Amino acid sequence: MPIRRPLLLVVVPAVLAVGAVLTLPDAAEELFRAGMESMADRKYREAADSFSKLATEHLAHNYYKQHGLPTCSIRPFNIYGPGQVGEGAVHAFVVRALKNEPITIHNQGDQIRSWCYIDDIVDGILLALEKEEAVGHAFNIGNPRSTITIYQLARLIVRLSGSRSEITFVPWEQADVELRIPDVKKAERLLGFEPRVDLEDGLARTIDWYRQKLRA
Repeated sequence: MPIRRPLLLVVVPAVLAVGAVLTLPDAAEELFRAGMESMADRKYREAADSFSKLATEHLAHNYYKQHGLPTCSIRPFNIYGPGQVGEGAVHAFVVRALKNEPITIHNQGDQIRSWCYIDDIVDGILLALEKEEAVGHAFNIGNPRSTITIYQLARLIVRLSGSRSEITFVPWEQADVELRIPDVKKAERLLGFEPRVDLEDGLARTIDWYRQKLRA
């Protein structure tokens, strides 16, 4: 009997064309064309990372179309929560806020992002693994309701953590996506995905985890 649930799950952080203003529906070909036209310009070279993610999606999908391998692609958007490592904004802001250190943001901090708590991301991935309807598709997994500017995020973290941190601004010349909000209608329709953790609740849980970790 053929396997009808995804056998190969590809997780690629949001596929973007750097410098664009996007709400990110499933328009991969359009993004790819826009990116290829801009690659000759130095300020768009950062887009290479996005193209590699897009290529991974296409490769997986072609294996499904040509060989019948059940595949599914997940595009997670701005994950945060307990246990986070790396250089993400929430990680950096929370650690600095708990230490009452200055929080630095790029330019005016008016870049808009949608933040998705780790539990909601995991729920989306599990739905994709369990649902036959996921086979052969790519899904944006995120929380459009938790949309905020980077500056507002920093202020919110300072307030929730009871911090005395100052917010400072530094110039940033690299190209950046000004608006990054996932279109999750497809995941809602085919998977029944629905993010449940709002931003303040998720940040409060995250701050508490980091506070305990820093005390250890």
